[in-house]
Amino acid sequence: GSAWKYWANSQPNAPAASWNTVAYNDAAWTSSATELGYGDGDEANCIASGGGGTLCTPSGNKWATYYFRKVVNVPDKSVYSNFTFNVERDDGFVVYVNGVEVGRNNMPVGAVTYATAASSAIEDAVIAVTVPTSALVNGDNTIAIEVHQSPVAGAPNATSTSSDISFNFQMLGNDAFSGG
Repeated sequence: GSAWKYWANSQPNAPAASWNTVAYNDAAWTSSATELGYGDGDEANCIASGGGGTLCTPSGNKWATYYFRKVVNVPDKSVYSNFTFNVERDDGFVVYVNGVEVGRNNMPVGAVTYATAASSAIEDAVIAVTVPTSALVNGDNTIAIEVHQSPVAGAPNATSTSSDISFNFQMLGNDAFSGG
């Protein structure tokens, strides 16, 4: 239910290549509480799709990829053994911390662009990604996630006929001092 910045407009172009870094200025991005998406009816806030119909129940061709960002403050990462990122997504995702990829699910290997399709259609699965403390810094960290739809037809004007998209996120710090 926390607020995330998201970019789901003016596509088929992705945001600037630096969109997942700390230095990127996301002031023009929209901010809303999660769960974000459309088509399932369980969203806290519906996001634009690029298709017809209504905001929460769009129709026709929709954008292929959606981008999400949040700054999270970790005062002292040494009190954690690692972090668990629980990512709810429909269909695939790539997650970055401070501009570095730390995990992906239901996405092909290699470079990912706006037009890269998720490997398959998967409904609202929550995937746990273990992130080492070395991926974060003490203080502010930028978590950036791109959610990709499936199927996607061609580039550069890639679109999806998927009826829904979902995004939600939970970050857990795993105690470095438990068990001993």
